[in-house]
Amino acid sequence: MTSKDKLGRRSGHDLIPMDWSSFVDLGGLAGFAALAWQAASTVRERRERAELQVRPLDAKRDLAVWQVDNTPLKQKVFTLEVVNVGHRTANRCIARLNILQVPVGASVRDTSHPLHWAGTDYTTLDTGANPVDIGSEHRRLDVVFTRSTGHVGCWIATPLALSDINGAPQNHLPPGSYEAEVVLSCDRGRGCRVGLRIESPTQWSELSVVRVS
Repeated sequence: MTSKDKLGRRSGHDLIPMDWSSFVDLGGLAGFAALAWQAASTVRERRERAELQVRPLDAKRDLAVWQVDNTPLKQKVFTLEVVNVGHRTANRCIARLNILQVPVGASVRDTSHPLHWAGTDYTTLDTGANPVDIGSEHRRLDVVFTRSTGHVGCWIATPLALSDINGAPQNHLPPGSYEAEVVLSCDRGRGCRVGLRIESPTQWSELSVVRVS
């Protein structure tokens, strides 16, 4: 056998050149699959997460007169009915009323106020909010109220104002028309905003609120 024959013949132990482009292709496919899985997981999580909404206003349900416990006083309270339309429980839901516009000549001490969830305890603290969890049941949110005490105007329904028989000065809205919004939020879920026009009255029974957005 000549040296030429030896050189021209390939041994069984000779290495076959590797096509490195196949590794590149496999890496690209793996990266694409990871991105697709992440995107699908994000869409699924958003679809299944909690989502707060406010039911359309119903005057008979949302603007009612109540007796103040253990007193001869009455109060007219405007509330919102909050629902969770998501697939998971909405945890630590809180709500605030933000005053956006006040009547000419009127002023308010604070423009953002924590609101009280009906059915929860009152508190004498004038800061913070009392969070609740909302599953498939509805929750009623107190927004503003008046009382038959002879005082004019209305009060924002903070836990402090509701716990004080005379209301709270920092939560008082003198008579006039106010533009406001209720902002609802929860942990790891979607909240919402509701625009309101609040007519703070000179007679307690004439409190009026309409939804503007």
